[in-house]
Amino acid sequence: MTFHKVTKMRVGVLSKVPKLFDQVQQKCSQRASIAALIEDGRLVLNNYKDDSSLASLDLNEIMLADPKLIADRIDNCLPRLQWMQATYAGVNVIVDTTQRTNYVLTRIGSGFGPQMANYCFSWILHFQQEVRTSLEQQKNKDWNQEQYFKRVDLEGKRVAILGAGAIGSAVAHTAAAFGMKCLGLRSSGSIVKSNSDQDYLSSIAPFERMTSSIEEALSYGDYIINCLPSTPSTRCLLTSGLLKDAYESRVKSATDTDNTPSAPMLINIGRGDFTSADTILAALEKGHISLAVLDVCEEEPLCPNSPLWTHPRVVITPHISAISTANLTSDIFVDNLERFISAAFPITDIPVPTHELANKLKYSVNRDKGY
Repeated sequence: MTFHKVTKMRVGVLSKVPKLFDQVQQKCSQRASIAALIEDGRLVLNNYKDDSSLASLDLNEIMLADPKLIADRIDNCLPRLQWMQATYAGVNVIVDTTQRTNYVLTRIGSGFGPQMANYCFSWILHFQQEVRTSLEQQKNKDWNQEQYFKRVDLEGKRVAILGAGAIGSAVAHTAAAFGMKCLGLRSSGSIVKSNSDQDYLSSIAPFERMTSSIEEALSYGDYIINCLPSTPSTRCLLTSGLLKDAYESRVKSATDTDNTPSAPMLINIGRGDFTSADTILAALEKGHISLAVLDVCEEEPLCPNSPLWTHPRVVITPHISAISTANLTSDIFVDNLERFISAAFPITDIPVPTHELANKLKYSVNRDKGY
């Protein structure tokens, strides 16, 4: 990677996140090292509000952008690009559809965990507390306590968390607050001790144990929560056969012969290509899962004629389990911008190698892993 000598750095913001540019401007002004560069004209912030303002996009060395808005411009429209900060946690639209690798790509790697844990437990509690029954009874002015006698406490229930990184760890902490037990699925099958935020969060999260076996994880859970990113190894990972085998394993190992174990509830907050609509529908029909809460789908938006929309035991939400906010995104970006300036500005004819720069920025993407 060859950098030309640069004494002025341009930062472009291309995003639909409301007030993001305003937040970036404000927070840059509060960091002395950044504010000094802006004041003397060596750092310029550019806001790209719509397509009509993109004429100077090619001048930017740094971009803060929504992956869907920037992906088709990375290969051919950003010759100076050295660092791209995505506004999402998932960056597969960039990794999978672009060829360039001579720049550092970072993502939103923290802050989404609590939002997504709240999403999961809002639906777990919705069904566990019989909210639909309560609303229907109120509508009918029906005071009937018998409907609630089948309610089962969450304490002691088991949660299989597929993907034990920052998001999965946040889910585990919330589950533990309800007295639930957690098993984490990760490729290593164990807690990795390192300085990364993701591994640190996993190391302190209340997982009963870790596994690298999807079969073991599915057999464990009364609730199955997918937090996995989209990678070659996770696409179409969940199949009808796996769900069938997991349910049969639960039945076989049940200690109470008078009560057949209930089928688990599936929540997908990871990526839609983790499984298919056909797999989910078949598992519901055969009783291998009891409910499916889907915040992500194979194709988004979900096709209007998909049977998932009208299935009585499926909940569909439009990929909103976590929302990129101006405050969160600008915090991460400005922190990384300060790190970038410290490591690589002003850029000289002897560049900072991409891998070395990636190590200095938080939440750098490993393109081989896809996250």
